[in-house]
Amino acid sequence: MYMRRTNQSKKAFTIVELLTVMGVIALLIGLLVPALNIVRRIAKDTKQRAQFHSIEVALEIFKNDEGEYPASDFIESGTVVTGAQHLAESLVGRDLQGFDPRSKGHPALDEIATVDAYATTDPEKTESLNRRKGPYLKLENVGAFSIKQLYTNSNYGNIDPCVPLISDVFSEKQITLTNGKTVKGGTPILYFRANTANKSLESDGGGGSRTTDTTLGYTRCTYNYYDNLELVSLGRMMSSTPSSDVHPFNATANNTKHQKFYDAIVNPQITTNPDGVPYNADSFILMSAGKDGFYGTADDIYNFGD
Repeated sequence: MYMRRTNQSKKAFTIVELLTVMGVIALLIGLLVPALNIVRRIAKDTKQRAQFHSIEVALEIFKNDEGEYPASDFIESGTVVTGAQHLAESLVGRDLQGFDPRSKGHPALDEIATVDAYATTDPEKTESLNRRKGPYLKLENVGAFSIKQLYTNSNYGNIDPCVPLISDVFSEKQITLTNGKTVKGGTPILYFRANTANKSLESDGGGGSRTTDTTLGYTRCTYNYYDNLELVSLGRMMSSTPSSDVHPFNATANNTKHQKFYDAIVNPQITTNPDGVPYNADSFILMSAGKDGFYGTADDIYNFGD
C-alpha cells in the first residue's frame, strides 16, 4: 500500500523575529535602569533626611541638658576645630564615649584633655567618664570617624585630627578600624549654629552686603560661613587630587567668596530684607554634600526645605 508523506513545517524564530525581541528587551532595560537609579537616589536621600532627624533629636536633648545648642564657631589653637567637629564631639564625644561638659571645644585648650582623648590617666580619666553625657547618638546609626580615616595621607590641612566627624549616608570610603572590622564612611556633615541675635545676613565689616563684602567678618550674621571653611577647603573627600577637585562652596574657588553658601541657605519666600533671611534662623543648619561629595551642588541635602 502506498503511503503519502506530508512535510511538517518546523516552527522556529527567524533572524528578524529574534532581533526584534532583543531590541524590545534592550529598550525595556534602557527604560528601567534610569528608573532604578532614580529610586536608589530617592532612597538614599530619604535615608539622609532620616539621619538628619536623628541628629536633630539628639541636638534637642543636648540643648535640654546644656541650655543651648553646641557652638559651631571654629577654634584655632595650633590646629583648627571646625563646626562639623563641634557637632560630633557634642553628640558622641571626642573619644566616642560621650560629651564631657568641661570640654572647651579644642583638645589643646582643655586641662582635662590630651592629644588622643579627654584624659588618659587615673583619676582624671575616671572623673571625666563620670561626667560624660550621652552619647546622644547611637554609633550604630551614624558614622563617626577621625579626619585621618576619612581623608587620605595628610590631606586634612590644619584641622585637628583628634576630634571626630559625623559622615553622611553616601558611603564612599572603606575604613578599617583598629579591631580589623571594615566599615564605610561618607562625606562629613557640616554644622552651623544660628546666631539668634541677628535674623539677617548683615555683615559687620567692609560696609557691604553679603554679595559685596569680602572680609572675614560676619560675626553678626545669623550663620557664619567660615565655621567650616577649613573642612570645605580640603576638596572632595575621595579625590586623589583634592586641590583640583574644589567644592563650589570653597571661598577661593570663586570671586563671590561666601555668596554661593548664603544663596543656598536663604529663604526665597522672604523678600522684605535686602540681605536675605536664612532658614532655621533660631536653631541650626545641617548639610550633606550628597551623592557627588561636593558641597555647593544641586544634590546637597539640608535639614530645611524639601
